[in-house]
Amino acid sequence: MNDKPTLDAPDVLAVKPGEMPPSNGPWTTLYFLPGVHDLGLAFPLRANCQYYIPGDAIVYGTLSNRQWGDGHHVTIRGLGTLSGARLKHPNYVEPEVSEKEHGLYRPIELVGTTLIEDCFLRTQDDSLYVNGLGIRRCVLWNDANGSSFVLSSLSSVGDRKLVVEDCDVIYARAKWHHWSGGRVFNIRAENNGEGGSGVIFRNINIEDPRPTPQQFFLCMTVPPPYSNEAKISDAGDVSGVLFQNISIAAPSVLGEPQVLWGQSDARIRNLTFENMTVAGKPVRDAEFFKTNDFVHGLNFTTNPDAKP
Repeated sequence: MNDKPTLDAPDVLAVKPGEMPPSNGPWTTLYFLPGVHDLGLAFPLRANCQYYIPGDAIVYGTLSNRQWGDGHHVTIRGLGTLSGARLKHPNYVEPEVSEKEHGLYRPIELVGTTLIEDCFLRTQDDSLYVNGLGIRRCVLWNDANGSSFVLSSLSSVGDRKLVVEDCDVIYARAKWHHWSGGRVFNIRAENNGEGGSGVIFRNINIEDPRPTPQQFFLCMTVPPPYSNEAKISDAGDVSGVLFQNISIAAPSVLGEPQVLWGQSDARIRNLTFENMTVAGKPVRDAEFFKTNDFVHGLNFTTNPDAKP
């Protein structure tokens, strides 16, 4: 692995199995030696530090940084395992923990992050929320319930540029059929205001050959049969998002349509799709999507050499 830390470097602290490392000190790298480690709940992460787990080490516990503005230049790397298997789910902890404290039970929680890159994420629930300063070179595997990219917080991005690029979705299936979760690109009636003009999805390869749900579910209001409750987004349009070089290996094996669904005060408009393909065939017009009256201005361009 590139940039593997050197154990005898003065700023590297080697952590032996069974030893609890200090959260502060003169080190900038924690190197977990081969074996089994247990950090417990919410071991604190520091800015400008790295945490290295080699392939022959397993670290039980969770890593957390809750200090806003301090979640930058944090590197967690290595081919080892970070596992929360020794911790209870927060719903079953006694005494009861608050909803705000549930985040401490996530394997990695970083507040105020900058750039997410070079990650392999296998998740039971959502993989990535489109925010921060960018996402690139990630491989995503969604087991049963969550979405690859959740677009519900585009309003917090504002007009600044945010690029999600060079990512592979290798598994995109769900144990549910008609409900609002799952999918690769999802809003699921949780949009919280106007946004999207600086957001670019580029070079996204969705390679699952037998996906169960559809890949697009950008819904400001969730239509039937996907919800039995009146789920609606906050007011504010999603507009100006660019989807560039999106390759979809196969449509839903259940025949689920690709859905863009707006509402009267939260429209979907002016989305651009450049060189999007399904099973190698180019997507050329808005007929690709199931839409309602609150979806406008869908723009499509294709590679001039693409086969029909």
